[in-house]
Amino acid sequence: MKKIQTLMKWISVVCIVFSYLFFLNRTGKFNILYQNRDLESIRHDQGYAYLANIGDSDITIGKLPITLFENDIEIRRNFSDTTQIVREEGAGSFVIWDDGTICFSSTDNSDPLGKKYHIEYPVIIGSRIARYLFAISFILISLYLLINFPVFYKVTRLILRKIWNKKKIFVVGIAAILPFSIVLFRLMIRQPLWADEIFTLLNYCFDKNPFFPATIYNYPNNHILLNLILSIYFRMIQISSFCQIALQPWIARSIPVAFSFFTILFTMLAAGKISSFAGVLAGVILTTTVPFYAWTTQIRGYSPSFLFISILIYIMIAYQEKPDCHWLLPAAALAAALIIYTIPFNGLFVGATAIATFLHSLWSCRKIFHAKLPRRYKFGALIRHPQMNLCFALIFGVFLAIAFYFPVYDQLLDTYLSEGTYSPQSGFSLTVIHNFSELLSSFFSGRVFLFIFLMIGSILLLWYRKFSQKAHDPLVLSLFIIVIPFILCGILRYSPFNRNFLPLIPALAFSSALLLSEIIQVFFQIEWIHIRMQKLEAKIKRSNIKFDFFSSHHLGMILTGILFFIGLNISFGLSIVKIHSAMPNADLTRINSLAQPYFLSKKLNSDSFLNSVKKINGQNIPVIIRWPADFYFYHLCDCYQMQCSCDFLGPEGKKIIHSGEPYFLIRTKLNGEKDNSLSGIYHEQCKLFQTPESGAYQLYRCNSQAEDEANP
Repeated sequence: MKKIQTLMKWISVVCIVFSYLFFLNRTGKFNILYQNRDLESIRHDQGYAYLANIGDSDITIGKLPITLFENDIEIRRNFSDTTQIVREEGAGSFVIWDDGTICFSSTDNSDPLGKKYHIEYPVIIGSRIARYLFAISFILISLYLLINFPVFYKVTRLILRKIWNKKKIFVVGIAAILPFSIVLFRLMIRQPLWADEIFTLLNYCFDKNPFFPATIYNYPNNHILLNLILSIYFRMIQISSFCQIALQPWIARSIPVAFSFFTILFTMLAAGKISSFAGVLAGVILTTTVPFYAWTTQIRGYSPSFLFISILIYIMIAYQEKPDCHWLLPAAALAAALIIYTIPFNGLFVGATAIATFLHSLWSCRKIFHAKLPRRYKFGALIRHPQMNLCFALIFGVFLAIAFYFPVYDQLLDTYLSEGTYSPQSGFSLTVIHNFSELLSSFFSGRVFLFIFLMIGSILLLWYRKFSQKAHDPLVLSLFIIVIPFILCGILRYSPFNRNFLPLIPALAFSSALLLSEIIQVFFQIEWIHIRMQKLEAKIKRSNIKFDFFSSHHLGMILTGILFFIGLNISFGLSIVKIHSAMPNADLTRINSLAQPYFLSKKLNSDSFLNSVKKINGQNIPVIIRWPADFYFYHLCDCYQMQCSCDFLGPEGKKIIHSGEPYFLIRTKLNGEKDNSLSGIYHEQCKLFQTPESGAYQLYRCNSQAEDEANP
């Protein structure tokens, strides 16, 4: 049986490699064989440009190394050329249009008729052959997994046995996250789509090719891993249009929600490696963190990023505890690769984790370095240290992520390293400091008492010097993971958005839980408090009430934990009620506020508002959306059979406004606005039109006199 398992394992590996190579070939990134085609039906276009076809649409795939030959003269493809350059300058330039048409000019700008033209381009594997290979690979890998079913069965039994042995803690953990679960499903699962989500779904999730998100990286909005999952998920449940999701957003949000619960699980498991009390505290702290609640259901890459950072922390703690669990190393490499493949910026968090494990290895080997031993022995001790193995696994994960990004590496470099919005900038220091302060302030949003308790408790720990070694190293490592990315941003001169640091939220919850657990334990070890707790324990024992507490120390910790559970959930509830009931804030583009993003406002109920507008607008009069507004709001109108334009994007809106014809105007009221009146041409043309359940939206009817004259 073992021989069959080994054989199937290598067959599966070969299938994965060949499938990946076929995929690269289909994206134009792996080219071995080349073919020649003559240009047919050459006809004049404009200026020096002529058009021709070869009858093969594969030449439009990616940035293929295509060469045009004029007689025996070789003309290489220049991707900086445009149709305008070919028409106005010529000189042997060419471009390929989206429909496969070749727009070219002769080398001497003369008439190409009478000359012989052909192109040389890579052979692209047919889609049918690729599908067959993918299907065969899937079947063989499934067979390999089926053969290894006994292993999975044993692991599952082991996990269930551990849960059963700690069923009380498991029940307490479920109870700890229950308020968060209720609020999440009650308020967030059906939240209307907002700008970045609309852009993501429209551009990356509904292509005919379910692997399309892995072949394009024109904007940082393409969080590839999540978009791949959504694309395949929509294909499986037969969702084929954006409007199906816009009208029922819970279908898409169920995927991020699943990620969020696994994030909670791994964060609690990681802290639970230190103590059961710390594990429960980690769950309570994470689920009462407003930014985690705000961003974990969004159709963006933050929810899988939360998950993978929590998995990395869990692996780091578990491997430190049991370095003989070698399966944790490939798991760490895969988690590192996937978190980077979700958002490239997450590579900083993987780098921070690798640096933290490397520094931990150096610190652990410090006595060996100071000893009078050969350098080779010292270096060998460092290399063999378990944390160095984990560091190497993380580095391997980075290279694996590079392999994942290979189909879009050129687009990725253009997006981040060219002179543009997302490239490194000067003046980074203040931005990084602001990023750090926003992350901390948002993490403690609505619960300043937790911050004060942690600060005072830290002083208490330093004063009594009773920090347990079991919690010390994980806490220091997690703090390194939190701080190092900001230092790296400073070194790399990169000015990120505040939300780029959201994946650090589970690390903050983990470190806060460890610190809080240690503080509470030391607190109840203070002599006068310990004496009082012993007296309380004696009273309880003299009474007829039976409690299954081991000691007064455990009783005090449990009571304190209950107080923190109540306090954190009350503060969390008050915070989200305030955020949901407020008008949306004016930060509609950068979304700098992690704890109060504008899209959390329940006043932005686009579904009920657009349904009301649809009923009112029976004649399908054009609708104009006024800036400031949710940037891609106008795309939602298509799902309600309405024609919407905006006054801040494209010429259509301005044409309607200045045409004198009737139209409706949608205005978004923002928090802090004092003047509700319209200005300029809107003040002259538009009057407020009351609609039920409008929330943050105001509907105006404009040029109604023209409509009245047309319908006397």
